Amino acid sequence: MNQSQSHCVETRGSVGLEARSFRLPGGGSGYCLGPQDLFDAAMIRSWMDRPDRLVEGEGQVLKTDRGAMVVRRSIVWAGRKVDCIIKYQRYDRKLTDRLRGFFPLRAISGFRTAIRLVKAEFPTPRPLLAVEKQGGFRYPQSLLITEYIPDSIHLYGYLQDHLFPSNSSFATIKRLLARQVATVFLRLDQLGLRHRDAKPSNWLVQSTPEGPRLWLVDLDGIRPKGLKSDGMTEGLSQLASKLLWCPNLFGTDYLRAYRSTFDSDRMRDREWKDRYRRLARLAVARRVMTLAETMLGQTIHLREGQVHA
Repeated sequence: MNQSQSHCVETRGSVGLEARSFRLPGGGSGYCLGPQDLFDAAMIRSWMDRPDRLVEGEGQVLKTDRGAMVVRRSIVWAGRKVDCIIKYQRYDRKLTDRLRGFFPLRAISGFRTAIRLVKAEFPTPRPLLAVEKQGGFRYPQSLLITEYIPDSIHLYGYLQDHLFPSNSSFATIKRLLARQVATVFLRLDQLGLRHRDAKPSNWLVQSTPEGPRLWLVDLDGIRPKGLKSDGMTEGLSQLASKLLWCPNLFGTDYLRAYRSTFDSDRMRDREWKDRYRRLARLAVARRVMTLAETMLGQTIHLREGQVHA
């Protein structure tokens, strides 16, 4: 492996965040968190050549979809065994996929975004490594490794398991989650970012002694915020559109998410009502749009300004 070069050096409390660029023998380059000798380069190379090796031994497939595979397994990192989530992606189906070979792939952009968010104390898993292999019109491929969040389940499953009236913590759980969801969107807004795909499957809820802790685990949908973008409404409407099935989530739960991050004294009642109505319209519109996409088999683009009362 070639000598790695320092990409950025930051500290978060007592934890150093040093990302270094590197090159793999036989082709491929990327970034890793820390010095080059923390991981086995030959192992990474073998996974790029034969992604089926990711599931050898203790590897557990979590998801497969259109050339992508998400696996949970442990690796040796800095001399210790670490549970990780590994996302492999091969782009080869369309011409647009091949054109990706001329630009940084999602693994690299996801690693950079994650480093930025972790430095800002954002609730997202720490990235360990990202590598890509490109070559013009050849099939590009990438690999992203992040830390695994123990004792966690996706937001869908958590709500199914905990949101029922006989649960004595019913109201407390909703209040804690509403505050954390709102804080995530507010922090993104403060960083000049928005999440265009904040569906429940992109969130994990970790059970801790202090209560549920929310993590944002898929950063592919994070983009720079536009001048007129309302990240809070956009993000909440994404969640609400996917959670309309849940009978124990009410409009007041989403309104609580608004109020937990805005100064309600500066917001007149009329403004709160307008915000909620816009959120409700967007949530229903997104749900209908999803059903239409399923029936038509094509993507429909929805803009907030196109949704009316």
